[in-house]
Amino acid sequence: MNSFFSVFSSLYSHLARRRPLLYCATFAVIILAAFILRNIRMNEDIKPLLPDDRSEAAKDFALLQKAPFSDKVLVSLKGDPGTGKKELTDAADMLSRAMTPPYFTRAVAGPAIASDERLPQWLMNTLPNTFTARDMAAAQKALTPEEVRSRLQNVYKQLTLPEGWFMKPLLQADPLDMRSGVLEKLRHLNVIPGMALYNNHFISADGSSALVIAKTPVKITDSKGSDELVTHLKDLIKKVVPPKIEASFVSGHAYTAANAGTIKKDLYVILTCASVAIFLLIMAFLRSWKGILVFLVPSSVLCLATAGTLLIYDSVSAVTMAFGAVLLGISDDYPILVYFALCSKERDPAPVTREVAHPVMFGGLTTIATFGVMLLSTLPGQRQLAVFSMIGVAVSLVFSLVVLPHLVHSLPGRKRYVGAHPARTFSLPRKGVLLCWLAVMAVCLWQAGRLDFNGDLKAMNFVPEELQRSERHMSKTWGNFRDSAILFAEGKDLEASLFANDSLFAYLSEKLPAAQIISLAPLFPSSATQRANAKRWADFWSGGNGRLAQKLLSEEGGKLGFSAGAFLPFFDMLAKQPGPVTESGMKETGFADLMDSMIVKGNGSVQTLTLIPDTKANVDLFSNDGNGPQGVRLVSQGRFREIIGKALVGNFSRYIVFALLVIIVSVSLLFRNLQKILLALVPVATGLVFMLGTMGALGVQFNIFNIVATILVIGLGVDLGIFMVCNITEGYEHTANLGILLGGLTSFVGIGALALAHHPALSSIGITVLLGLCGVIPSALLVVPALYRKKA
Repeated sequence: MNSFFSVFSSLYSHLARRRPLLYCATFAVIILAAFILRNIRMNEDIKPLLPDDRSEAAKDFALLQKAPFSDKVLVSLKGDPGTGKKELTDAADMLSRAMTPPYFTRAVAGPAIASDERLPQWLMNTLPNTFTARDMAAAQKALTPEEVRSRLQNVYKQLTLPEGWFMKPLLQADPLDMRSGVLEKLRHLNVIPGMALYNNHFISADGSSALVIAKTPVKITDSKGSDELVTHLKDLIKKVVPPKIEASFVSGHAYTAANAGTIKKDLYVILTCASVAIFLLIMAFLRSWKGILVFLVPSSVLCLATAGTLLIYDSVSAVTMAFGAVLLGISDDYPILVYFALCSKERDPAPVTREVAHPVMFGGLTTIATFGVMLLSTLPGQRQLAVFSMIGVAVSLVFSLVVLPHLVHSLPGRKRYVGAHPARTFSLPRKGVLLCWLAVMAVCLWQAGRLDFNGDLKAMNFVPEELQRSERHMSKTWGNFRDSAILFAEGKDLEASLFANDSLFAYLSEKLPAAQIISLAPLFPSSATQRANAKRWADFWSGGNGRLAQKLLSEEGGKLGFSAGAFLPFFDMLAKQPGPVTESGMKETGFADLMDSMIVKGNGSVQTLTLIPDTKANVDLFSNDGNGPQGVRLVSQGRFREIIGKALVGNFSRYIVFALLVIIVSVSLLFRNLQKILLALVPVATGLVFMLGTMGALGVQFNIFNIVATILVIGLGVDLGIFMVCNITEGYEHTANLGILLGGLTSFVGIGALALAHHPALSSIGITVLLGLCGVIPSALLVVPALYRKKA
């Protein structure tokens, strides 16, 4: 092993005669990295944080992107108490006309129904093809003298109204009011529960708000486009909407823009605070201008790690960039220890470099291997974090062991640090230290059992107050329509998809109230179902029921003064061969937007969507194998959170096992002594137990970002463990407690800068790692020496 590390002494001697070339090469690499970074593209969307494999979570997320409102922007216009419906609808019309390309492809303030007369006639024409067994039972009940009399009396009253003349053809064609059954089916098409119609405009049930629905070509994952879209819409609202009307809007793009803007601001704060704090700590401890050389290592590492990541990926995640503060805190440990080694020995730097390379290389390589565990992740964002961190630690090792010794030794100035002769170990009562440590570990292990895993990605979103107000208003006024569970009925073509959707609707109708099911099936069933319905219609009226209806209408109509042929249009309709309900017919009638939202075509298949409330009971209807009709998949936010939560537990357990195996193997190769191996692992175990126990005690939920924090705690813990064991067992003065303390503190402030972030994801990493370091640093400096003395 020592022969391997002698390479560093030989390399130092070789480069000592070629320092100008070394400095030029180092400078050239940094300049090249800066050149690569000139067109850096940062990605702030949530996609890198979601599985990209064939897991259930990945499939669900892909389907959630097809939700009816995923590409929509909804604007609610609320008037003051004196604002009339006409003013609201006029404002909605003005805004919808102003919402034009390139940010909007279509904007509507109401359904595109051609005329008030066309819809009732179309509904009448659909009667045969939508005539279900339930409709047949209702029609049978209507064919009694009492029912026919009651319905004809209602017809008579409507004809006496001023608008009766215009309604006459419809009333003649439907004296039994069969269209009311079709109107009930229209309720299944009302995606927004709080919506009513006023003069063919979307208006709230209480008449206080109007709604504009706009489709946008901007992808919800496009942070730049989303920001431009939100800015453009705000300008339009100020320009078009009257001051007395308050406009609020919601869309996934608003969340994307809010999160992207917050992360960008956080990046500046995090990296600035981390850099300044680490620099001040280094200068305060080293008391020499050469401390700047030590600080330049992590600074250069950040640049090179980002450039290296860009050579592998097209863009860098904003979370990865924020992780730069963490990398600053980790990568400065190695130059600090090398600097202390060079300052503590008044001899040739070559053998000192060889000696310090022993713990530094093993600590660094173990950290790299620990981060490498994240390459197994199904989340592309975590894999990118692993690459970024591995490159950064590798660069730090090279700069610390190859470049820094030459800079420290050759440049003028004294090599010094605060405390000329620091104590090699802290002198505290061994029994007291161990008793306190055992007590803390016991309490934390107990509290760790209360830890809860949270897979809700919404909890990791930054939602500004303005957007929260808009969400509350939208939910209160229009209903909680954006959080419905979505059922996808899939088929190779539209007919197969609609047939599966028919089976789904029949299944749901037995389980849920009709008002809770949003589906095309009642009015747009498959061709096979339409033929069955039409046959049922024909069979019903061709037998005695047709003659009975004619007899009852003649008798009861005569009593009310209706002529004998008053209702001939009704019997003409019964005799006609019905035309099918088609996709084009639905669109021409005014349901084009709904059809585009509820029928998704692509990738060689067609999916018809159905919406139901996202409750556990509803999700359970499709959770077990064999539940529900074939060809149907349920996707919901609640189920998605559950899947992510289970994946978190599995990933966390897998990462912990793999990371611990990696560090155990690495530490075993370094020390080859059971006592030293166990001592080196004490900070790792203490940090993890303290982190998880404190999170459990404080009620902090574990999320996908805490997995990254866990890997960090393991990596930092094994680094300090290795350095401390080398110090107390092998007499390495260069790893004296002062250097270990400084390395721990720089990691603390570097990672702690993340806790200053406003974005929940970034602050979650920072707070969690800080909790872990509160266990790692004291255990490395105090517990490891105490345990070693006990075993000596």
